[in-house]
Amino acid sequence: MRPIVFAFLAFLMHHGRMEKDLIRTGEAARILGASRQHVVDLCTRGVLRAYGSGVHRRLRRTEVTALAGQPRLTRQARQSLWLHRLVAAHLASAPDRAIAKARRNLRVMRAVHEVRPPWVDRWERILAAGPEEIMRVLGAETAEAIELRQNSPFAGVLSERERSAALRAFRAVERPVQPPSPRIAPRAAVRGGPRRRESAPT
Repeated sequence: MRPIVFAFLAFLMHHGRMEKDLIRTGEAARILGASRQHVVDLCTRGVLRAYGSGVHRRLRRTEVTALAGQPRLTRQARQSLWLHRLVAAHLASAPDRAIAKARRNLRVMRAVHEVRPPWVDRWERILAAGPEEIMRVLGAETAEAIELRQNSPFAGVLSERERSAALRAFRAVERPVQPPSPRIAPRAAVRGGPRRRESAPT
């Protein structure tokens, strides 16, 4: 019986710690400096794990604070991420071709630089790890992934038409939506001069 008792006590301790770690969406929004709807969107996309639903939705404080500590992407970094998601689609459909192109580009990069940049070795290790690890880096929002995408060996994987179409789509998504200006109804023309004010009945 003792192992069962110890296991049950361990479960209660873990459950208690987890309960203390859970926070509401409003608190998560405050930590992230965002709206509650943005937090809900992060849960829907799987960026944050949610426990419960609706008004009972709770999130892990540790996961929210970890996300808050990640670097905020500049517009250039978001554009690069957008393009590399399309590269990831090519990698999923034709991995050998995309990886071969990246390796050829890395050979050119090594020849151009007298001193071998550190990201060349990192990309070589990532390419050697296979498509899943490559796609993880192409879509990650960590500081390391942002730096690696700035020195991407996947130039030429996208055709010029694909790249142009993706950039147009990115600009359309990034363009802020302007609220419609309020319309002021024109005054109705007054005919026959000012109306006489009727006196109240006595």
